[in-house]
Amino acid sequence: MIEMRTSETSPILIAEVPIPPSQGLLGLTFCPGKKDSGARWDRDLHTDVKVIRNWGAAVVLTLIEDHEFRMLKVERLEDEVRAAGMEWLHLPIIDVNVPDERFEDRWVKEASQIHHRLDRGVLRPALK
Repeated sequence: MIEMRTSETSPILIAEVPIPPSQGLLGLTFCPGKKDSGARWDRDLHTDVKVIRNWGAAVVLTLIEDHEFRMLKVERLEDEVRAAGMEWLHLPIIDVNVPDERFEDRWVKEASQIHHRLDRGVLRPALK
């Protein structure tokens, strides 16, 4: 029998991308708390969000599509992120695709805030 990957057996890993010349750091990771029996994921959302917070994230930016919150059973992701004291932004991108016009429209509204925080070195978001 193939064992499920949980938050304990496969701790969330965050790839760090420095943003020069600022002190900002971008963190990239998979969806916290995801559950998918076919892919053997049975993660705990609260545990994963706590790891992201302890890493130092101030903002969590999700790129998954709206239907993926249900599919991965992470409908409470926004609530968990906010309860952990982080800001949550959602700019969905169609899976295995490039950003479309909807993303571009949202990016125009959010980019200045994101760049400002990165320039100050205080934005460490976790992404899909």
